[in-house]
Formats: sequence, C-alpha cells, structure tokens
Amino acid sequence: MQQSQHTHIRSHVPSRCKLALAALGGVSLLALSAVAAHADPTLSELAAELRELKASNAQMRAENRQMKAAIQEMRGQRVRAARGASRDYAERTPAPVLPAAGGAVPVMVTPDKRLQVGGITITPGGFLAGESVFRSKTTNSDINSAWNSIPYVNTLLSRTNEYRLTGRQSRLALLAEGAITPSVIASGYAEFDFLGAGTTSNATDTNSYAPRIRQLYAALDMTDYGIHAMAGQMWSLATLNSKGITPRNEITPPTIDGQFLPGFVFARQAGVRLTKDFDRKLWLSLALEEAQTTFTNGACSGSALSGTTNGAGEAQSASGVGIATPSGLTALCAATASGAGFSQYGQPYSLNHLPDIIGKAAYEARIANRDVHIEGMGLYKDLYDASYTPSVLTATAGAPATGIKTHDVGGYGFGGGLIAPVLPKTLDFQISALAGRGIGRYGAGLLPDATVGVDGQLRAIGEVIGLAGFTLHATPSIDLYAFGGIEREGRSYGNYDGTLFGYGLPNAANYGCNLVGANAATCTGQTHQLWQLTGGFWDKLYKGTYGEVRVGAQYSYTQRDGFGTQVTTAPTAAQAASAGLTVAQASRYVTPKTNESTVMTSIRYYPFQ
Repeated sequence: MQQSQHTHIRSHVPSRCKLALAALGGVSLLALSAVAAHADPTLSELAAELRELKASNAQMRAENRQMKAAIQEMRGQRVRAARGASRDYAERTPAPVLPAAGGAVPVMVTPDKRLQVGGITITPGGFLAGESVFRSKTTNSDINSAWNSIPYVNTLLSRTNEYRLTGRQSRLALLAEGAITPSVIASGYAEFDFLGAGTTSNATDTNSYAPRIRQLYAALDMTDYGIHAMAGQMWSLATLNSKGITPRNEITPPTIDGQFLPGFVFARQAGVRLTKDFDRKLWLSLALEEAQTTFTNGACSGSALSGTTNGAGEAQSASGVGIATPSGLTALCAATASGAGFSQYGQPYSLNHLPDIIGKAAYEARIANRDVHIEGMGLYKDLYDASYTPSVLTATAGAPATGIKTHDVGGYGFGGGLIAPVLPKTLDFQISALAGRGIGRYGAGLLPDATVGVDGQLRAIGEVIGLAGFTLHATPSIDLYAFGGIEREGRSYGNYDGTLFGYGLPNAANYGCNLVGANAATCTGQTHQLWQLTGGFWDKLYKGTYGEVRVGAQYSYTQRDGFGTQVTTAPTAAQAASAGLTVAQASRYVTPKTNESTVMTSIRYYPFQ
C-alpha cells in the first residue's frame, strides 16, 4: 500500500514540475515578446530618421550647388554684359576663385584655356600665319597692299610682278579682366603683329621685322549704369561694329589682305572714348582720337626750316616739311622730329593741336525676324599748318620773327553702316560709307586729306568712301565672301595769276602716264579714285580641343584712276612712238589709269579658339 502511494507520488511530481516549468517558460516568453514588441518600433524610427537626415543632407548639397551655379551664372552674365559678345573669342563664364593657404594668390588654368590669377582672368588669343601674295604689278608691299602706289604704264615697275611669302601678319593678343564688383569690370587688352619695320629689317637674311602695336588699351565697364570707358590705342570709333559699340566687336571684311580693301572705313589710333548703352539696344558714344593729316604728292614734300634759326636766333629742334606756293609763301605742314625717340627714323608727323572728334549712335533692331545692326556717325577734324615768307629764314639773330601765321581749316565726315542677315545663319550682308572733306586717311586706300592752297593754308579734299559685301556660310566649316569698295576724291585747287595750284589740276601733264620708255612725258598722276572687287573663301580644317586651323584664298582686282586733264602740249612723235602710238592717239590718253590683280593664300592656326 505504501509502495503504491510512493509510486503514485513519484508518478505525479514530474508532471507538476513540467507544468510549473511550462508556466514559467510561458511567462518568460510573454515578457520577452512584450520587450521585443516594444523594442522593434524604436529601431525602425531610428533607421527612418537616419534616412531622412541623409535625404535632407543630399537636398541641402544639391541646393548649395544650384545656388553656387546661379551666383556664377549671374557673375558671368554681368561680365558678358560689360564686355559684349566677342567675335574673336568665345564668351566663357569666369572660373570661381578658390581659397589658398597662407594668403597666397590662387593660380589655375581653366578648361577653356584661360588663366585665373586670383581675381584676374587672363585670356590669350591670336594666330600664327603662313601667307603668300602675288601681284601683277610691283608695289613693294607685303601682305598689306598699297593701292595708291600701283604704277602707271610709264614706269618699268608696271611691267613687273611680285611674289612674296610672309608670316608677318601672325598676331599675339592678351585680354586681362577683373571684376572689382559684380557690376564694375576693369580690363586691359594688348594685340600685336609683325608688320612693323626697324632700321635693320630686310628680306635678305634674317628679316628682323619688328613687332607692331595694333591695340593697347584699358577699359572700365559699369554695367548697372550702362557706362563704358576706354583709353589707349584701339580701333577708331569710325570703324563699323557688329554689336552695339563694344571693343573687340569691330567688323572687318574677311579678307586676307592686311589693308582689307578700298572703301573700308577704319583707323587704329590712340584715343579716349565714353559710351552709354540704353538696355543694350541703343548705344551713344563720343571719342577724342589722335589727329593726323595726309597730303598729296608734292604737297609738304620739300624741306623747310631745317637746320635754321627762328627769328629770335633760337635753333630749330626739328626739321620742318613744307612746300612753296606760287604766292611766295612757304607752307609748313609737318615735322620730322627726332628727339625723345618719338620719330627717330625720320617719319613725318603732321602739325596738330586738336584731336579728331567722333560721335556715333548704334541701334540693335529686330526686322522681319532678323537681328539688324544699324549705326550712324559724325566726324570733325582740324587741319592745321603754318605759313611764312622766306625772309624769316634769313632774319637777323635776336630780331623778332615776322611773317609767320598759323591756319586752322575744318574737316568733317558723315556716315554709317548696316549689318543684316539676308538668310539667317546662312547669308550675311554689310554696307558702310563715309563722306565729307579732309577724311582721306580714314579710308583703307589712304588717299590724301588735304593739299596746300596758294595762301599757305591747307585745303580739305572732298571724298566719298564706301563698301558693300556678302558672306555665305556655305557649310559649318566653309565661308565664301564677295565685296566691292571705292574711294573717290574731288578736285581742290586755287588760281594765282593764272597758275593753278593744288590737287586734281585740270591742266596737269598726265598724258605721259600712258607712255613708256625714255621719251615718256611727265606724269603728275594724282589719284582720282580707287575701286576694287574681291572674293575668297575660308575653310576651318579643324576645330576642337587643340584650337582651330583655317586655310583661305583671295583674289582681288583693283583699278586706280587719275584725274582727267586737258592736253596743253601734245607729245612729240618720238614720245608717242615709244608707246607704239601716233601723236593724235597719244594725245587722247589724258586720263591715267592702271590696274592690278592680286592673289593671296593663308594658313592660320588659332591655338586659343
């Protein structure tokens, strides 16, 4: 009995323990489940918050990049607004200035081939050229032609031609810009070629041609006010622009010839200029520019006052250049000063005491869905000289000078130009003109501004200068062009007791200009007009990371016409025979004419395009 009870007890104890253990395990599982259930949401929230923080950080970085890009773009727009769209150099936003340790100025080269030195952006430019020129008549010119020197038939040079190879039109340029504030930009520009000549320059051995200043100026642009100022040597304000009135946007004919073509109005000279733009649509500009006067053959070609004393016994510091008039006066028109290194090679400088004054207005119009550039200009210049009697040269030392008188004669010009796409992005048209008196040197043909009157004062010569042309963008790499231009001068002379004196004399002995040989008669040969027709092409063989390579060719036909004159003395039979003509035939050649055909080629490498 007892054994059975113990047996019963042993049989039930394990069951109760199992139940207790099971209960304890269940409670533990419930507790752990509760803890686990409480812990899982906390970890999820932390993970979610972490993801939100990462997303927020990424968004902030993106917004920061956008803000920096917006600031950089705004700065670039202001710089571009200040300097205008450049035809020679592609517009590029200035690179950001990076901080440098120890206060050093950061220096970096940007991907668009500019140098960033602190806050200054330096843009190199220019090209290297290998060119050739062939002329049907010898003018002893390089790649820049001298059309007013095309020889008439009476010279042996008219029976010869010339061929030259040259690299002298190669060009070096440097533009430096600094944004003083986002709307005030200071800049300087330098540009040189090698068409200058020194005392040792030659084509025999080492050539040794000298660099020549084309442009060298400083500029200040205040874009918030639309005010632009320049000072130094630059393209004259008289030169046609392609966009507003902005530097480095001068539009030149696309010729290889360094002198372009007759009819092109331009000069590169020292001056100061102030320009105001109104919403970059209307531009007004005023310039004071270097004054010079060019003279006719025979006028201001003789020497006067050289090595003499003035009436007060003071030595002359410079030799004068002048010409005697029929009235007994000598007109002093220029000086060949050799002091201070100014004109040490004896080049004459005309007498001047006032700058040339040029005003221009330009307007950017939208006509028939085409962007059209229109401009008009006016020019005033002072022609200045002195006259004296020969007795001044022999005046007693210490005595006051007598008989010296200075003269001021006004010259002027009015003109304008237009650039318009006939077919947008395919065919462009341009035209420009200038008409007035005393304006010859503003034409590419360099016809004279003035002659000397019988009273000793200068006489302004009337002239009309003009050109027109088309440029066809045949393919993305090939441009074709055709232009025509003319420069035409009027007569300007006086009469002193039956003696005509001046320019374009109707009784000049010109029939000899069309005779040849030793018996050719005198040829005065003053130019009445120059005109030219020219055409050519440019092909961009390569344009990419390594710059740009262009090849081109140009043909031009130029004619030089002299003034028609009356034959006062018929040529002799021998003189006429030297040209294979009868006396009657030779007498009819009273208007000298000559012409020239020119072919030019060019290979150019633009490393910074």
